[in-house]
Amino acid sequence: MVALVLPDRRYERSYREARDELGDPLVVSFSALLARFEDYRHGRVPAGRVPETTLWLVAGDDYLGRIAIRHELNDALRVDGGHIGYDVRPSRRGQGLGTRMLRLAMPYAHALGVDPAMLTCDADNLASWRLIERCGGARESTFVHDGVTCFRYWLPTTS
Repeated sequence: MVALVLPDRRYERSYREARDELGDPLVVSFSALLARFEDYRHGRVPAGRVPETTLWLVAGDDYLGRIAIRHELNDALRVDGGHIGYDVRPSRRGQGLGTRMLRLAMPYAHALGVDPAMLTCDADNLASWRLIERCGGARESTFVHDGVTCFRYWLPTTS
């Protein structure tokens, strides 16, 4: 059974393995990473950032993916990024976990006052835009950011 949880030391081994799969090993201490997630959740963010709640999709002690819900948008996020960013660890992709994670995150986003949520993805990321549309996202526009064609979606956070 999968669930969304706040990041926790319990998942350190599996989280590190997932980062290695991405070719992006963790370069800070795990404690520092957890502290940063907590700070951002409570609005203690550096200039140019917005408060965000990071949740991990887990099954037992296994980290499967992460979703970040930005509590508000700044000018940069209005262009590219939006309210929600997510990823599923490479070894678990193609199993419907991204769709499950995004659906589970909607009540959290709504509780944070996000409704509807803006999401963006690269136009060539078929898996991502299909996931967003499967969850009820409506494509608002196509745009080019840093030379990359992207889609902008709006997704209701209530059913």
